[in-house]
Amino acid sequence: MNVPIATYRLQLQPEFGFARAADIVSYLSELGISHVYASPVFRARKGSSHGYDCVDPNALNPELGSPDDWTFLVERLRESDMGWLQDIVPNHMAFDVDNRMLADVLENGTSSRFHDYFDIYWNHPAKDLKGRVMAPFLGQRYGECLENGDIRIVYDRDGFAATYGDLKFPLHIETYLNILDQPTASIKAELGEEDPAYNRWIDALDDLESLVLQLDAGVRQDHGRAIKQTLWDLFCGNAVIRRMLSESLQRFNGEPGNIHSFQRLDGLLSQQRFRLCYWQVANEEINYRRFFDINELIALRQEKRAVFEHTHRLLGQLASEKSVSGVRIDHIDGLADPGKYLQRLRRCLGEDAYILVEKILAPEEPLSIGWPVQGTTGYDFAHWLNALFVYRENETRFTDIYTGFSGRTESFEDVVYSAKKWVLASRMAGDLDNLARRIKKISALKSFADNLTLSRLKSALSEVLARFPIYRTYLGKDNGRPDDRAVVEAAISRAVLEYPHLHIEAEFLRNLLLENVPFDEALDDVEIVKQCGRAVRAFQQLSAALMAKGFEDTAFYRYHRLVSLNEVGSAPDRFGCSVERFHTVIARRADDWPHAMNSTATHDSKRGEDVRARLNVLSEIPTEWKTRIDAWHRFTRGHRMRKGPNTVPDKNTEYLLYQTLLGAWPQGRPVTHRFVERINAYMIKAAREAGEHTSWLEPEEQYETALAGFVESILDPSPKNEFLPAFIPFCKKIAFFGLFNSLSQCLLKIAAPGIPDFYQGTELPQLALVDPDNRRPVTYDKRRQLLKTIVKASSDPLTQVAELLANRDDGRVKLFVIARTLATRRQRKELFQSGRYLPLEAGGPFRRHIVAFARVAGEQWFVAVVPRFLTALVGEDQDPLGKNVWSDTTVSLPPEAPRSWRNIFTRQSIQGAAGIAVSDVLQHFPVALLLGDQTR
Repeated sequence: MNVPIATYRLQLQPEFGFARAADIVSYLSELGISHVYASPVFRARKGSSHGYDCVDPNALNPELGSPDDWTFLVERLRESDMGWLQDIVPNHMAFDVDNRMLADVLENGTSSRFHDYFDIYWNHPAKDLKGRVMAPFLGQRYGECLENGDIRIVYDRDGFAATYGDLKFPLHIETYLNILDQPTASIKAELGEEDPAYNRWIDALDDLESLVLQLDAGVRQDHGRAIKQTLWDLFCGNAVIRRMLSESLQRFNGEPGNIHSFQRLDGLLSQQRFRLCYWQVANEEINYRRFFDINELIALRQEKRAVFEHTHRLLGQLASEKSVSGVRIDHIDGLADPGKYLQRLRRCLGEDAYILVEKILAPEEPLSIGWPVQGTTGYDFAHWLNALFVYRENETRFTDIYTGFSGRTESFEDVVYSAKKWVLASRMAGDLDNLARRIKKISALKSFADNLTLSRLKSALSEVLARFPIYRTYLGKDNGRPDDRAVVEAAISRAVLEYPHLHIEAEFLRNLLLENVPFDEALDDVEIVKQCGRAVRAFQQLSAALMAKGFEDTAFYRYHRLVSLNEVGSAPDRFGCSVERFHTVIARRADDWPHAMNSTATHDSKRGEDVRARLNVLSEIPTEWKTRIDAWHRFTRGHRMRKGPNTVPDKNTEYLLYQTLLGAWPQGRPVTHRFVERINAYMIKAAREAGEHTSWLEPEEQYETALAGFVESILDPSPKNEFLPAFIPFCKKIAFFGLFNSLSQCLLKIAAPGIPDFYQGTELPQLALVDPDNRRPVTYDKRRQLLKTIVKASSDPLTQVAELLANRDDGRVKLFVIARTLATRRQRKELFQSGRYLPLEAGGPFRRHIVAFARVAGEQWFVAVVPRFLTALVGEDQDPLGKNVWSDTTVSLPPEAPRSWRNIFTRQSIQGAAGIAVSDVLQHFPVALLLGDQTR
């Protein structure tokens, strides 16, 4: 197995492609990274900034560089003995004409050989969608766009197409005659009947008429391509035909202001295999599965072998060439059958490939043991690690502060329920309708079908989905987890308890989802099983999408008790965890998934790891927090703006803003215009995601202007602004203690079982917010220079660490911890990758402020020791070091442990038999990794 030592995530984009990645390979190697972990590299939509909108999975993205650039990058990696971990997107592709498979479907409908590659509901009950694909991309209603002349027919070597802005939709070739018949008489008049070009024109039209009689779809498409080529040759080679066809197209496209001039165009569009419509229509009526609620991303049917083989051809080749060492699978829960997909992928990539799934687990939810993967991408690890630094005993106090300030009294569970119901009604009503219709069709096979109306089925589904506590279950004939049945039972029971009148529909759903549906013996059992299986998979796929949009992207922006907990894979209603609980979780993870990824920040994180490290400090000091926010609220009273009877921002949004500023405030630097822009962009995004005052669907310009005005006014450095002088001192305090949290979590991430991952740039403190803020360019020249000063062997290690702490604002101290620990990890690979995990107990007066564990492999040992909750131990600007701070606090050691240890950061030797003194371990540096001396 090609197991990494450490990975480094790169977000590739046109400004940072293959060549730029190659430039930093040597730096990453020196840092201690073994594998680059890259965002998608396959051909994406033009101008894509992320690569998740793939148009061709069998070609590298030319906007990231040339084939030579890719080859050079691979060679540089091999020279440094590094691997490449590739992010892949099997669930969906871009809805774009450059997606040649989809373009063929848009042109040919169910006659396309790719028609079942995409998850399209071809038999949708809406008459104008039957046999057609919805194309919901118009900025206004269809009729308005048509009459404004925004939709036009164009012609090029690929044939005729309808265009709207930059979008292009190929016309079905059998409808070409609607356009070509019109200029025929004029062409004949100018060229004459004997002209060879005219005769070829007539022959092409005759061939078009006979095309509809050809029953074989493949032959029909071959003939169609030949006709297209003939027409294009005539257009390019004959000036008369070119002019006549161009003039005819101009008339065909209508005249803005003349409603009757668009009748022919409207008639032509009604005959196509796609249906153009206003983009918001898709929220209520849709006939293809999307990535969440994003119209521009259409889902694939990877459960079909042909789809898998077609879309993984290049990936398989790169794996066989050893250019790709492993993969990260985006949104595994979007697939109909994740287990079967992973088995195919394992066969495709080989047993040595390192495979991770982007699976977002609830805190107590297990990963499916049967999956042939190394584990998850680490959201679960990030949850438990972050929770270590949240002071559990202050939960009630913190809740009271939040509810008292904001006026919000709902539990987080209630916030999630209302958020998911809102998303279902406003963004996914069409998806819900499709699922209900599928289940209604199954229910019609039952004798009590008349009792199950479509409306009541939709109501029951809505209630069950809104109460689903996890992303999805995996119930089916080949997989599933022991707790999945209990999850379904609980969600349905809760729905019935709240809405007893839906008990018949809920009972049917229970039986369907748990595969207990009894049917009449006379019915075709095989077909019934297929229909039920498809319905269950559709439910599972929708529950995952709804969880992402309702839980992560809506509820997280409505509930702000402590926003460091509002993170992907986390639970805002879980306020911290004990050291004992952390050890239990990590020990189990070491047994089940020893090579899963340890992440603290990803491209999808709601906040950067250093932002969360700062905000967790608030959980330690609730009384001071309340005093501060009450004062800030008074000082900013004059900055608010009136909007009707309310002020902007409301107090819930204000509470979020103060936390955001504390987390993202630039350490040791003045506030810049760029920082204000970043905060404004974040707050507008947060408000739109919440959907309470404004939204992506219907932006409320006045509200957003008022919110931005508030941010700008309170960050104005003028002497009249009372907020900044009151805010900055407290911010410095939070930043001071937040740095120690950051160092602690860095060491724990690298030392704990699993593979440490570093999101681009986070080797220095990176106070990033949600994307696109966390995808800003990284200054690698600065990092390279700082690393050079760190890796040099110091003749006086104690002076070195003292200087690092004295100059903490430049971030080198975090880089130092990472580089020194990764160097040790590389030297002791077996110990870090497969060593046993031994929780160590702290004793003495400050035992609850220490987290410690050992790793053991044969005769090799190390002990990691980090502090937490330091506001109770030291004052601001006092480093948590030495006897005066730690008194007689100790860390116990097992009898078989070494007696002599060496601190990798300070080079000190430390003696300890039954235990070691924390005051010795943390005498000169705030975290410690102790290597055991094997000569006991």
